[in-house]
Amino acid sequence: MSQFLKQHPRVELRMDLNDRMLNPIEMGFDLSLRIAHVSDSNLAARRICAVKRSLYASPAYLEQHGIPEEPAHLAQHRCLNYGHNLTGAEWLLSDGRSEKRVRVGGVLCSNNGEMLAQAAADGLGIVLQPDFITQQWVARGEVVQILGEWQEAPLISLYALYVPSSRLPMAARAFIDFLVREFNDEALAPFA
Repeated sequence: MSQFLKQHPRVELRMDLNDRMLNPIEMGFDLSLRIAHVSDSNLAARRICAVKRSLYASPAYLEQHGIPEEPAHLAQHRCLNYGHNLTGAEWLLSDGRSEKRVRVGGVLCSNNGEMLAQAAADGLGIVLQPDFITQQWVARGEVVQILGEWQEAPLISLYALYVPSSRLPMAARAFIDFLVREFNDEALAPFA
């Protein structure tokens, strides 16, 4: 955001950061950024980039509970789930050649990725999160990637959602174009 605002010093950017599915029309926003599968709606969507989601755990958790050697082993581990499903979740993983569906459960379910990454760093279990969320914990050695060839399937992307009209403000168009230029799909490509 800082780079964009430096390039466009006359633009005023107001951001509401949360994990709720928001309709920019109802909220009075010019656009909404969403990591998801885009479904049919009354909104236009522009794909920004792919979002790779991988498995992570703390070295302490893995030392105590062992390292899963294949996706099926995740069912025997404490997993930290994203979303609102309090009874567990089913993870669909792919290595680019095949898919494996695993029913997992754990001690924590939250709609906040940073909270889940911190919980993984604290040794509470294995988390399936976008790589961009976990990168700071990886850099500090607090979590490590496991089952590296496997990631959540199907691949999801970051989208800009907005009202499909010619009235999209120039600043919003510039912001979307900036995001497309800044995020490199090759660096985020699956199974790389």
